[in-house]
Amino acid sequence: MYIGFVWVTINVAHCNNFHCTRRSFPLPSTVLEKQRWCYCQTNATNQPSNNELQELYSPESFGFSQVGTIRGPHGVHGELKVVATSDFAHLRLMKKATRYLLLPNRKYPRPVLLLSGKKASQQNTFIIRLKHVTCREQAAELKQAKLFVRSGEAIELEKDEEYLAKSLLSMEALHMHSQLVLGKIVNVYTREEVLSDKKPGAQDILELKRPDGRHVYIPFVRPIVPKIDLERKQIWLDPPEGLMDISFEEIQKPPKIRAYLPAAKNEENK
Repeated sequence: MYIGFVWVTINVAHCNNFHCTRRSFPLPSTVLEKQRWCYCQTNATNQPSNNELQELYSPESFGFSQVGTIRGPHGVHGELKVVATSDFAHLRLMKKATRYLLLPNRKYPRPVLLLSGKKASQQNTFIIRLKHVTCREQAAELKQAKLFVRSGEAIELEKDEEYLAKSLLSMEALHMHSQLVLGKIVNVYTREEVLSDKKPGAQDILELKRPDGRHVYIPFVRPIVPKIDLERKQIWLDPPEGLMDISFEEIQKPPKIRAYLPAAKNEENK
């Protein structure tokens, strides 16, 4: 019954007394203590290694996904320079929302309000503002802190919101209401490409490959594409009746041989 308590007390007080063990162990009151308490009960005979403890306490094990690391202050008004660590950071660091901040030497991220964000001149770098961070000194204290979002957090499409084409490729497409798998996104045509004679439509177009191998063009507009989950790489579609039936089969054309090359001459026979 008390086997889980023995492991913790031995490491803290080096005491084998049963009653001492019972009195010295505090009741688990936080999420982290409860997690460690459960771990100790199931692994009381084997002390966990540092790697096991790091995995146990990692933010990912609590349902977070990292989007960036704070490199330091930017300017004198509390702005922060953040280096993106996710392919989708541009969608997470440029919009007012609740994010989660993990300070150095801390184990659990705490919620913070992201007020605004913009792209910096350096690649994969953003300038952001957090609530209650109003001067350079406060911003400097957050150096090397990490920013997280909740894993699986879905993003609803908004007017004029841009998604990088690469982030949509290979996403699994699901029906918004039936949850059936409709296929996979295999290509994205931007407005500029669509306006050419070779591409159909008048807006961004998603090319969907159905499970039967046939392809369908999906207009990339909010009524038809209401939601995208970037972390799970899933896209929800609400196609109008008949759209999924307008399909075509991709035809692989063999390369045309324009001309035959002359045989190579043997220099030794000259």
